[in-house]
Amino acid sequence: MVARLEIRDLTVRSESRQQPVLRGVSFSVEPGQILGLVGESGSGKTITGLAVMGMLPSGFEITGGHVSVLGREIASAGRPSARKAADATMVFQNPLGALNPTMRIGKQLIRVLRRNRGLAKHDAHDAALELLQRVGISGAERVLASYPHQLSGGMTQRVMIAVALACDSAVIIADEPTTALDVTVQAQIFDLVTRVVAENGCSVVLVTHDLPAVAQLCDRVAVLYAGQLMEIGDAHAVLEQPQHPYTRFLLDSVTKAGDPNVVDLGPDWSLTGCRYAHRCPLVHDACLSVPDAVPVGPRGHVVSCVLAEARVV
Repeated sequence: MVARLEIRDLTVRSESRQQPVLRGVSFSVEPGQILGLVGESGSGKTITGLAVMGMLPSGFEITGGHVSVLGREIASAGRPSARKAADATMVFQNPLGALNPTMRIGKQLIRVLRRNRGLAKHDAHDAALELLQRVGISGAERVLASYPHQLSGGMTQRVMIAVALACDSAVIIADEPTTALDVTVQAQIFDLVTRVVAENGCSVVLVTHDLPAVAQLCDRVAVLYAGQLMEIGDAHAVLEQPQHPYTRFLLDSVTKAGDPNVVDLGPDWSLTGCRYAHRCPLVHDACLSVPDAVPVGPRGHVVSCVLAEARVV
């Protein structure tokens, strides 16, 4: 089976830092699968998504590795993005910032449909209505005639998901899609994401801080810290039996009061070995080297930690 999304040894550098902001990140997402990309702020989750989309900010560039969708390379070092809308679409955490504030919802959605599906204007209008209904928007005609600022946060996020569906993309990257939404609306958006995957067979990379949502929605989990992939595997295995010290710290932070001497330490970008070494309670001399990715369980459960290397040996 060809993965919908495959990222191999992805390295991204910034002009402002000597060490890469993403270092050798690798993971894949299968058809109909939801992968949760988790980690604290500054871990590189959004940069990973932007690298896939060919939308890295000024001063950032891919310097190693490659990104493929359905086996076709869309991004790699030293070449411009070859991504098409049918490859990947991103649902941003601030839908009001992503939608054109001067254009009615209908015009924006119809434009996407005509460009990506080649529909006539009348057919695109009907397709836009159908998409809004599919994402749970009642009064679709009214919404088509509205400007983004006239809609609630939950409604604009549903519109963004409709835009993603209009592209018929193989992969949807949802970057913190429930930020600033109340708990009830968050649950509705997560239910919608699950339904979209079931109905369309697309794959989703869910970028989030919400670990309970990951446990409920995701098939697999990838844990990032300071641009290094710490652990990846089946969601149940990673969340119930975490193997990396950082994964355990991240999960404990949900239910326990953390040690402020550890919590307040941000990423140390000068580290050339394990990126978590300056915070890890189990650190030792071997952590000065970059750890290998070591299989520690079934179904692709992999950990980047010298302690895992020692256990396997």
